[in-house]
Amino acid sequence: KFWEDRHRHLFGVLLLIKGMEVHNMSKDGLNELNYNPFGRPFLEGALDFNISHSDRYVICVLTEEGRVGVDVEVHGEVDFDIFQDIITPEEQEDIERSENSKESFFNFWAIKESVIKADGRGMSASLPDIVISGDSATLDNKKWFVRKIDLFQSASAYLVSNTNDKVSYKEVNFYKTEL
Repeated sequence: KFWEDRHRHLFGVLLLIKGMEVHNMSKDGLNELNYNPFGRPFLEGALDFNISHSDRYVICVLTEEGRVGVDVEVHGEVDFDIFQDIITPEEQEDIERSENSKESFFNFWAIKESVIKADGRGMSASLPDIVISGDSATLDNKKWFVRKIDLFQSASAYLVSNTNDKVSYKEVNFYKTEL
């Protein structure tokens, strides 16, 4: 709808193409792009990917093992009352006790968004059902390993994976750009 969104989408696709090249896949593989019943895009084969963008940031992660999700959220203005349905009472307490409640909120949001994207159900999954504990998150008895991505200023970015408890940038290739 907006030209900025079209640009962010295009940069996401370009980052995916770059990642596919690194993994020795032809960009022609994009012609084989499929979607699960919830609209999550995927490529046939072993490579899993996820793309996120917020404001001027675009990020793409790829892995050859398991499932991956990523989210980046710019720290904008927040009306916390609107988000009561997605945050648990414990998370709300953590946000209120935090020195920077806005950053704390966006950290929770980025983790939850990463989980539902990796899970594949997107917003049809129940966000309050995601239990975040340290470096992991659980949704419907599935454990996701959480890694903070410290590459963006004034933004929260996280990736999740279901493969191991040491999610690293070596195991999950990611690419970012600033518009």
